[in-house]
Amino acid sequence: MICTIFGATAFAQKAGSGSDQIASFAAPIDNFPTEGEFFGLPVNVHGQTTYINQRYNNFTSSYSGENSMSSQKSMSYTWSGTLFFGARLAQNTDIYFNPEVVSGVPFSDLSGLGGFSNGEATKANGAQAKFYSARAFLRQTFNQEGNKVLLENEANQITQTVSSNRVVFTAGQFSTLDIFDDSRYAKDPRIQFMNWGNMTYLAYDYAATARAWRVSGASAIG
Repeated sequence: MICTIFGATAFAQKAGSGSDQIASFAAPIDNFPTEGEFFGLPVNVHGQTTYINQRYNNFTSSYSGENSMSSQKSMSYTWSGTLFFGARLAQNTDIYFNPEVVSGVPFSDLSGLGGFSNGEATKANGAQAKFYSARAFLRQTFNQEGNKVLLENEANQITQTVSSNRVVFTAGQFSTLDIFDDSRYAKDPRIQFMNWGNMTYLAYDYAATARAWRVSGASAIG
């Protein structure tokens, strides 16, 4: 199994307010600014790209059905790239937009495995690259009493000082896992464990489309 992950300025995707997420997994390029101002508004931009290649040789199968994994030698790959744009419209009001491109060919048309070996394969729709909006949402923070916490510049998080006790409203297009069932160690096959079973609980499939979207509003208390 070969997994190659690389990026110019690549960061873990932030969930909710982003204060408890894992640190960046690739150092930024020296002297390459990722945060600044545009027409007087604080903005930031980050990016990531991931290539995963998996192969297996022929194996003996005593039973093979319509939804079984092929026993013939196979190769699977996925490639994805994401840009993370953010802007602060007001002191505690941010908007974020993540255009994404993905291509890939899964093993056996995504059948034959209970926990699929590459969670990125669920997004892919063939070898031809597809462009789409991965996320487009607004985040409103209402600070309450508590200690001050600095949220540093990251993907989907412009540098911000917030209260440790706060209410955060998120509305728009985002993943359920950005807010709920969040894990510091396993939920994103681009930078963590690749198996589909590590993205959420294997006992059920979380409410989302093939690309993990959920268009709605949500609230969270930090």
